[in-house]
Amino acid sequence: MFQSQKPEYLSEESLLKLRTTVTSGRAVAFLDEFKQHAKEGIPEIQSKIWAAIRHLVYDEGIAGDIQEIHERAQQRAIEEQLTEGLSNPLEQEDGEVFAERMRRIRTEICLRALATLGDEAARIKLGMIRARFERTDPSHKTGRKYVDVENKRLKIAITEQVPTNELLDILKLAEDENHSDFMNKVRGTALEFLIRRLVTANGQLIERASKFFTSRYIDAILNQMPDSLADGRIGGKSTGVLLAYAALEQDTPEFDRQFDVAHRFRPGERKRTLEGITFAENESRFIGSRVFESVVNTNPGVADSAILKRYYTDGGSAPDEIHGQIQKGMLEAKFPEHIERQLRVLFMEMHGRPIIIRSSSELEDRIGAAFAGKYESVELANSSDDVEADFMEFKQAILTVYASVFSKDVMEYRKQKGLLVEDEEMGILVQFLNGDRHGDYFYPDFAIVGMSHATQSMGKDPLKGAMITVAGLGEQAVNNGGRYAMLDAPKAGYGDLRPQVGMTVINLRANRKETRPYTDLQSEGGLSGAIQSYGLEGERWKQLSLKGVMYYTEIPLAIEYILQKLKYQLGYDVDCEFTVQQNAKTGKFDIKLVQCRPQNIPENMHPSNMPANIPNERVLLTSDEAMNATHCTDITHLVFIDPKIFTELGPRDRDVRSTVQRINEMFAGEGKKGKYLIVTPLRWGSEEDASGLKARFANFSNAAGAMELFPGEPTSSWGTHFLQDFMDSNMTTGAFRHSGVNFDFFRRAETQEGFEISKKLGPFIKLIDINRAQEVISGRKSETGWCVHVAQDNTGKDSSDKRMSRVYIGEVGKDLPEKVL
Repeated sequence: MFQSQKPEYLSEESLLKLRTTVTSGRAVAFLDEFKQHAKEGIPEIQSKIWAAIRHLVYDEGIAGDIQEIHERAQQRAIEEQLTEGLSNPLEQEDGEVFAERMRRIRTEICLRALATLGDEAARIKLGMIRARFERTDPSHKTGRKYVDVENKRLKIAITEQVPTNELLDILKLAEDENHSDFMNKVRGTALEFLIRRLVTANGQLIERASKFFTSRYIDAILNQMPDSLADGRIGGKSTGVLLAYAALEQDTPEFDRQFDVAHRFRPGERKRTLEGITFAENESRFIGSRVFESVVNTNPGVADSAILKRYYTDGGSAPDEIHGQIQKGMLEAKFPEHIERQLRVLFMEMHGRPIIIRSSSELEDRIGAAFAGKYESVELANSSDDVEADFMEFKQAILTVYASVFSKDVMEYRKQKGLLVEDEEMGILVQFLNGDRHGDYFYPDFAIVGMSHATQSMGKDPLKGAMITVAGLGEQAVNNGGRYAMLDAPKAGYGDLRPQVGMTVINLRANRKETRPYTDLQSEGGLSGAIQSYGLEGERWKQLSLKGVMYYTEIPLAIEYILQKLKYQLGYDVDCEFTVQQNAKTGKFDIKLVQCRPQNIPENMHPSNMPANIPNERVLLTSDEAMNATHCTDITHLVFIDPKIFTELGPRDRDVRSTVQRINEMFAGEGKKGKYLIVTPLRWGSEEDASGLKARFANFSNAAGAMELFPGEPTSSWGTHFLQDFMDSNMTTGAFRHSGVNFDFFRRAETQEGFEISKKLGPFIKLIDINRAQEVISGRKSETGWCVHVAQDNTGKDSSDKRMSRVYIGEVGKDLPEKVL
């Protein structure tokens, strides 16, 4: 099948011919209107307009289904060819010429169909196209039809039925005439309807976006949503980024004064200190949520997705086979032809630079439900000479994000957060990856995850926030962690003992994402100057410690300012991702924000200590270097995974996910959420075999949390997606050295009777009934029953000034953790 390289283009000659073949007066009026009011010159902008009109007619079914329109156009095209003297049309006409002929005829069919609509119906349906392509009228004639500015009253009600272009003109009129409370109310009304239509239906986000968005942001959204890809909303992740930029754009003299006083800056000193830092917007494109709906509706292989959530609404879950079948169907799905053509246009605009395809669900990045790591994101090199292969990868990346909507992890999370009744509307955020080319590799100098509240704290003031920094793409930060910096003391050496080893980069020669030892990049001449200057430490044996970023740049101060200003503006703590790139010409560091979502602080986040009367033999885990401040009570069971699993089993054999999931389902079936705690070697949920055990949220969604055991220095999960899971779900987590583990108890305790574990894993996993185990080991019964409590204090406020973390045996309802004031 011929693929046009200009899938929306109509030449001047085709436009003139279109003018002569469209005989309907109303259709001619549409032609003249868009020619007169188009924002840019002819024919390029008009080609885009007619493409948008065709897609509108296809999506609305005004002229029949798209296959029917295609067949009619093809028949007309052949008749025209014969009239023009072509005896063998398929052989005598160039494919590109025939493709343009087909576009012109389809445009004519669609214009005729639009002309049959009543005035009101056509006005409403053309609203989005007029908003995107017509020049702004400085007099706001349309807006004034609704608003009597002088007499401060409405002439016509502003409702959700008002077309998009008219809402936008009302908004711009209100901004230009914003000299009264009345016009401010008009502005808020029009803006709310636009946000609800284009951005999100989430009430909390609408409220905040209405405070910070202006018509400039609405125009930006319209300009970055191409044609048939513009239907629907842009979703939560896209909204979060735009909202952050809008909030940061506003002046905040009171916040600035407070920030400067806290840092003892003299007037103007902060700005001078940050002269070497610039803050820039990220380049993005949006694909609306209706594209996802179209793919679901036109591919039978995804049909069962309509009933998937019914498996979960009664507290159960769907078999893995059902999830696999639906996800396979989505990965093999086809886009409707007109949508694929527009995807090609978008792709061609972005080809030649690495990009990332991100989810932007209506459900994610909201207060109380971050969905951190639940949906897929796909980085693409997008730069090879084989353009068609790159386009196939681009389409597959979008389908990969769509398929993740139907994962067990997502459905379990929605069940836990009470979001099953909400419709899943998945938009797509396409971002250019920030960075530069270094030899065969592309990456940013540094990627940063920052939180305005340091839920895992090693400093004195967690409210100033924290950041984790890695060299290269940010995958290392969200999956493996990097250099920690408490923003109250960024030069403190919390990360000195655990330097970064691997860097995630785009290999432009191989056209793929890779994680490589930084030493390989260095030996190949692919390590950036900024990383060599600010990342490496040591003389003979260099380490990628990133110490120089903290000591010799003002990046931590800039990150702290951005995080705390966002918290001030938005009214909640934030969790953000940034890229940092040193400008080769100016030497300045360019910081770009690529994600901003609420940082959901768990309800059980409060420092606490174990009561002093608990005997040592009842302390199962202890540490004096707590990074967390959660507490948890009345845990009835422990899932203990013996560290020997790492020395006695290979990576494949130590897959514990199905065993833990059976335990998880058992507790869910008994209505005992939060009654079992996982005790596991190394990092729980690690993607790397050497770093810990693999797990997904669905495997342990009903747990009270997970405690990680390390033979030496504990490595925090700070900044990882799993930490967000714990916080979102009010789970507890902690890290302990082997020297602080009561192995005697764990190895003497027996597995709960009746729970079967495979012969291979049996020696290494136990489901321990605490009441039964403590009765047997201590020889003493409890009237209320034995259980486990968790007490953690990362503030260092006890008498020894240590940050104590303990998991200990107590009695149900007694021996509870004591809160630290």
